[in-house]
Amino acid sequence: MNYECPKCLGDGFAGWHQSTFRNKKRVYKKICPVCLGSGETDWISNITINQPKITDSFLESVWGSGPTDVFVGGWDGEILHFDGQSWAPMDTGSDADIKDIWGSSSTNVFASTNSGGILQYNGSSWSQAQNTEGYIISSLWGFSQDEVYGVCVEGNVFKFDGQDWSLLPDQATMPLRAVWGSGPDHIVAVGRDGGRSFQFDGTNWAMKRHHHGIDSLYGIHGQSRSRFFAVGVNGHTIFNDGVQWHPMENMTKAWMIWDVWCSPSGKAYAASEFGGVLNFGN
Repeated sequence: MNYECPKCLGDGFAGWHQSTFRNKKRVYKKICPVCLGSGETDWISNITINQPKITDSFLESVWGSGPTDVFVGGWDGEILHFDGQSWAPMDTGSDADIKDIWGSSSTNVFASTNSGGILQYNGSSWSQAQNTEGYIISSLWGFSQDEVYGVCVEGNVFKFDGQDWSLLPDQATMPLRAVWGSGPDHIVAVGRDGGRSFQFDGTNWAMKRHHHGIDSLYGIHGQSRSRFFAVGVNGHTIFNDGVQWHPMENMTKAWMIWDVWCSPSGKAYAASEFGGVLNFGN
């Protein structure tokens, strides 16, 4: 089966190919025969499902400031940190499920919970930062420590100005599960209807229809406005090239992929419900 990459045709990311098992790891390769035939190899990537599991908790969120500073969050207040070599649990002081994690730096990290609370990490410890009046913020995204957005399962949007969280008047017509942006004038939120998104252009929020037949989406992240991914139910992944969305065939339909994070270099991590962390990229 031939899979074409966006470097060749711009509308690729057509599929994932299961290639081999080794060292207790299941490896998937994204095959690009066109680039391989021309000697190009930079689009040959893989997903690795790590075994054994790093935790028995369901993991729902992931964020990192770099490949040696990655946080994943899950049920019962569990957050684990990756230092480039190994994963270690952190003391959050909370037993609420962690819905999402985002930070402006390694010493300023936020985590939202299913109790409506916001936790904040200062580089050494976690503490309770604020309560959002009963609204459950399902996803966080920002551009600095003074400009952070949170989207809710109720379809609402919150904004943090460095001091307080405020409820914006804009509201989506579907539950929102994830938000990400490449800049203050390009913010994209996805949710229960995988065929629509709620987008901010720097002035207005608006619902956008982009693709049919995709289940609920729970995570979104990318390198730029011309290269970002959304993941969700049944392992579904869709890719945006800056113009339109493209569904990716995959071999991970048994996995519920909750969240995805991409580093500037292209390395990406995805958190799954079975306590597994998927790696994407070289």
